[in-house]
Amino acid sequence: MMIIRGRRIFMLRVCVILILAMAVLSEAYSPKETYIRGIREEWGITLPTAEWEIYNEAAGSSFAGKGVRYHVFRYQDAAALQKAVSWHRGRNMLVERKVDALLRDMEITKGYEVNFNGEYQYFTLTNRGSAKELFLLYFPAQNRLSVVEDYI
Repeated sequence: MMIIRGRRIFMLRVCVILILAMAVLSEAYSPKETYIRGIREEWGITLPTAEWEIYNEAAGSSFAGKGVRYHVFRYQDAAALQKAVSWHRGRNMLVERKVDALLRDMEITKGYEVNFNGEYQYFTLTNRGSAKELFLLYFPAQNRLSVVEDYI
């Protein structure tokens, strides 16, 4: 009788530990966390964790790494985001044309497109060794960060 009770307690403890481990790992490897970690590893930019990833879309071959990735994040407190990179303010027609060209053929759901009509801040980075470009576009009125990656 004592042996059966001891096994039940042991199994209960194992189940509790497994449930806790799964909860911790699921948060650590959520899609938004994985993507933000990928930005850090690929581009050397540490973005703060967003409260919400509200949209993502990809076009092109993911196997060869060619294509375009588009993500939209919403931040409740953008102070850490403002410190993440050296943002440029004001309009930049070259950035606007490149981003529009990259996203033109993607079927982006209405309301999640990049809209350059309002105020925005931008940061761009080119990895010349592998012909990749990164565009970070922050729209303060919506506390939205749009990330466009072009893998040529």
